Amino acid sequence: MIGRNARRGMTAAGVFFLVAALVFVEDAADRRRAAFPAGEDLLYLPKPSALHVLALGHDELAADLVFIRGLVYFGSQLEEKGEYRWLENYLDTITELDPTWKTPYRWAGVATMYNGKPITNAMVMQSNHFLERGVHQFPDDWELPFMLGCNYLFELHTDDPKKHDEYR
Repeated sequence: MIGRNARRGMTAAGVFFLVAALVFVEDAADRRRAAFPAGEDLLYLPKPSALHVLALGHDELAADLVFIRGLVYFGSQLEEKGEYRWLENYLDTITELDPTWKTPYRWAGVATMYNGKPITNAMVMQSNHFLERGVHQFPDDWELPFMLGCNYLFELHTDDPKKHDEYR
């Protein structure tokens, strides 16, 4: 029989071996990843109708996965000071796959405007597009109309007094 101290020693040696292997594998993966070309701003996202078929009735799951990919895309564009060319496609796909999920509407209202670039009226109108869709989907919710009102009141700018009054 192996003694208690011998078992502890073997366990410690096994843990040490696994940690060493993990460090080696992680280092090798980091070196291989460093050799990859820089990320390109490409979109490989099927239409919502195709994703609906591919999801086999699990549209909420498909929307979740596209949302996660959209978050990664947004983060990479934010880091690279990118153009966010495909953000609207991600957001439209998510809200079409699962129109009863409130989080993407709120996130779209924020991400389309507050992305590290100077806010333009076009960005505000894009934000308003998703917030209005959310207000239509959730008429009893207070947060989406509040965000929409703040956009009109504080973020849209014009020199035309008539338009200014319309925004108010």
